[in-house]
Amino acid sequence: PTGMAKERVQPLLMERMDVSKAAELPRAEMARQVTDLVAEILAEEKLHLNLIEQRDLVTMLLNDMLGLGPLEPLLADERITDIMVNGPDQVYVERGGRLELAEVRFRDNAHILNVAQRIVSAIGRRVDETSPLCDARLADGSRVNVIIPPLAIDGPSISIRKFAKQKITMEKMEQQDNLSPAMATVLRIAGRSRLNIIISGGTGSGKTT
Repeated sequence: PTGMAKERVQPLLMERMDVSKAAELPRAEMARQVTDLVAEILAEEKLHLNLIEQRDLVTMLLNDMLGLGPLEPLLADERITDIMVNGPDQVYVERGGRLELAEVRFRDNAHILNVAQRIVSAIGRRVDETSPLCDARLADGSRVNVIIPPLAIDGPSISIRKFAKQKITMEKMEQQDNLSPAMATVLRIAGRSRLNIIISGGTGSGKTT
């Protein structure tokens, strides 16, 4: 019900708010204003949501207005390492080493493109028909790749390799039997000696981590 309510409430909310001015407010103040307006619109439209659903609706609207929309909860989930947006209803994540279809959805391809443009504009880049491929980084260091038509035949796509927040030490790798004590000693000596080291592996194998 929250998703359906969002489709009806969002355009009415946009008519009543100056988003550019509201975006300059602290998030807490903007959240208060959006909450009040949402309650007003729900009453006018006779849409019945409980308090938890109203709170979720406000969060979804704020994510769309200030953040990266449906991607926000996926970025906040530390168990997720990769996010792949292949279409409005084809959002996949890698969680715990397993690929799965996420529960989030985009409205349409225009919604995906809007989020993609928001990502790349934050670092002074652009993505359009003349520049349909762009690599970027989010504020937390996560790597992003955006492809849009004409390169992407089926519509815009976004792939995100999240930056690992948990640091893995050599000691921890030894404890987990990821490498032997002898291998750890060799790596420490190579590091102290400033030798060149090649790190190789398939996608998702942990090279960046």
